[in-house]
Amino acid sequence: MKKKQFESICRNVLPNLPGFACKGWLLYARPTTHILWGFCCDSSSFDPSIFTVTVFVLPLYVPTAHLYFNYGHRLRDNRGCEKWWNIEEPDLALKLLDCIQREGLPFLERVQEPSQLISLVERLPGNTNPHSLEAIAYSLAITDNYACAQV
Repeated sequence: MKKKQFESICRNVLPNLPGFACKGWLLYARPTTHILWGFCCDSSSFDPSIFTVTVFVLPLYVPTAHLYFNYGHRLRDNRGCEKWWNIEEPDLALKLLDCIQREGLPFLERVQEPSQLISLVERLPGNTNPHSLEAIAYSLAITDNYACAQV
């Protein structure tokens, strides 16, 4: 999948996702505040017509030089398996929109504030790695819980 193809799909789903915009590989909520909400397309290195979409949140108050998707997951099909899409699939935009609305938006809506990001990070496997601990500490600091942020 090429970036322009993903942007084309996004243009088809945007009328049904108020408050979202598309730029390159990202479909993201705007305006952004403390937390970036979004979806990112990841093309397959084996087949140029295959791609997957990751739903993610990214705390913008944690210093970083790039986007990362530690706080999210690939969209899944009805069986709970990671969904890989084919650009040639009939009604692709409608199927992707359905998956975004069914699975992606509920995930994003659960992480609207830094305190909710803390809960998400604490539930993730590997939540004691330095990046997760850093996100928790910054989230605590931005919620004025300085004493816990220093621990």
